[in-house]
Amino acid sequence: MRRITCGIASATLCITTVCGAQGTTWSAGAAVGSLRFSSGATESALGATVAARMMNWFDVSANPTYAWTQTVAVQATPSTLIPGRKVTGFTDLPVNVGISHSLPGAWSPSFSVSLGVTLPTGDTAGLGSGHTAVGGSASLGLSPTDDQWLSVGAGRSLSNGYSASLASSTSTSVSLSGGTRAGLLQLSAGISGDVGTVPAGYEAARSLAAGVAIPTGAGMSLSLDGSVGLSKGSPDWAITAAFGTTPAGIVAATAAPFQRLNKAFGSGSSTSKIKGKTKP
Repeated sequence: MRRITCGIASATLCITTVCGAQGTTWSAGAAVGSLRFSSGATESALGATVAARMMNWFDVSANPTYAWTQTVAVQATPSTLIPGRKVTGFTDLPVNVGISHSLPGAWSPSFSVSLGVTLPTGDTAGLGSGHTAVGGSASLGLSPTDDQWLSVGAGRSLSNGYSASLASSTSTSVSLSGGTRAGLLQLSAGISGDVGTVPAGYEAARSLAAGVAIPTGAGMSLSLDGSVGLSKGSPDWAITAAFGTTPAGIVAATAAPFQRLNKAFGSGSSTSKIKGKTKP
């Protein structure tokens, strides 16, 4: 598989070790981000990632996140207005397990499949949901050259409350991403959107994203990512900054900017909780 500089963790300021005959690669790091919805709801977050890759195909990661949010007033009924409020604290904890592998042959095809579980560790009075949520995702990638890659991915909530993508409103989301190298820089861009039925009072989330990774030496890089919303269901804008390294063996499809954006806000957790309904 042709290696891409940015990987599964949004940021990994990492210590890498190889353990045992099979080999295990450990990484850990952090990313900071901010987003805003058209309604005025905002979130800033600091997301950490701890990840392990075992036997060159099995991936495990956890993504604890601390968030600062400003919610907006919601008209629950014609006579009842729920006021907006400021909330800070840890979100529910996303944990992911999966497999990823690259295949021999032209265009270096690769694939990944993962199961995500959001554990109810957050305070239910603030950012916590109070229940466990489950979702799944899959992606396919191609690298026509050493410096270019393409991927298509899909995520689906398998239980109520799991966000399949950044601020998704439906149970299923799809994405298309690509990247290239320009000198030392790794450039990437993608489009992501909800598919299927949207709950009453919400709009489908659709976004464009772009990112750049800048090598800083010693196998490390600085990554900057941003997105713009194409619908009211998505943030008007979201930005993240991260610094770290790439665990060995991660497939190219995981370098999409949406994956890195999601890590800053706790991928799988309910970023959509702060946006409220788009209409009464």
